Amino acid sequence: IVPLGGLKIGDTITEFHIVGQMDSAGNTVTLDADLRKMVSSAAGNTDSSVGSITQVSGTADTALNATTASKSGLTEVVDEGDTYYVKITGSTTATTDIEIQGVVVTTNWSA
Repeated sequence: IVPLGGLKIGDTITEFHIVGQMDSAGNTVTLDADLRKMVSSAAGNTDSSVGSITQVSGTADTALNATTASKSGLTEVVDEGDTYYVKITGSTTATTDIEIQGVVVTTNWSA
């Protein structure tokens, strides 16, 4: 789970991508990432998906970046009470690993 800060009310999230690397050693490694929004209310919080990256997979060492692990075309407008996080799930086998450096979020920011 990677919490996202620095977003302002009125910002429009247009894309996100994972930065890091997958070590494969010839075995299959997969990565999924889901940008999630939590909205608070008196009745309780809601948690929903904004957009996801599915099944980034490889059998060779792979850089995770805007080219290999991204989701674009989003139109999520940040509102008061909204918080965001990215849930990253990986699947590894013998001699494989995933190293996450961070998450980059692209916005059309409000002034």
